[in-house]
Amino acid sequence: IPEYGFMYLISTPFFFIGLYCIFKTIKNKDTTTNNTYPHIENHHFIIIFLWFSISILTALITDVNINRINIIFLPILIFVSIGIYIITNNIRLSKKPIFFTYIIFFLFFSNNYFNYFPNNIGPIFFESSDKAIVYASKNTSGKINVSKSINYTLILFFNKINANLFFNTVKYADNRVPFREVISFDRYSFYDDNLEFFYDNCYIIHNYNLAKVDSSVYNIKEFNNYSVIIRK
Repeated sequence: IPEYGFMYLISTPFFFIGLYCIFKTIKNKDTTTNNTYPHIENHHFIIIFLWFSISILTALITDVNINRINIIFLPILIFVSIGIYIITNNIRLSKKPIFFTYIIFFLFFSNNYFNYFPNNIGPIFFESSDKAIVYASKNTSGKINVSKSINYTLILFFNKINANLFFNTVKYADNRVPFREVISFDRYSFYDDNLEFFYDNCYIIHNYNLAKVDSSVYNIKEFNNYSVIIRK
């Protein structure tokens, strides 16, 4: 959730404090241990710092998404933990304010996560596409036009379609590319969401296209993010 970040935005100063302390410890080239962290050997800090540096390099040379950059999360959490450790051991009476600040952030985060976030994240994860797919499949016998925003694997999964049927009927936009785009299989065909008007018997559409549907021509079964329209 952008407003909170994966480690809460309040953790940002602790992160920089921890990063600075680790860098300073490595730069000073102490012996096997140090006075600030008597139970941690310095070569462990070197490993953590290298881990973080490699994560940054990875982010610079690849298209970053949450899966490809998750290598960076653990060193960031370690830096935050060290930052909190430094503050609470050097500033008197800082433990309770930090503790209760995190509790408050957690409560606000939980309220957002359970009450508001599902409405924002639902479309990204095709929420209600399962209901639309099953409804269209059960209530029609012919061709079904499916929005390209729905991955074809969801149709295979929710309708439990035999793999042999898929392989025998699938058509690709280009067979020569590594990641082939499915344009149709069995009785399911995929169309662009920018379609200006509807003419076939049945469509599974994203709800932002509902305004294009002529309700005098089609029956509409609406779900949270997707709808099924069937010609009357």
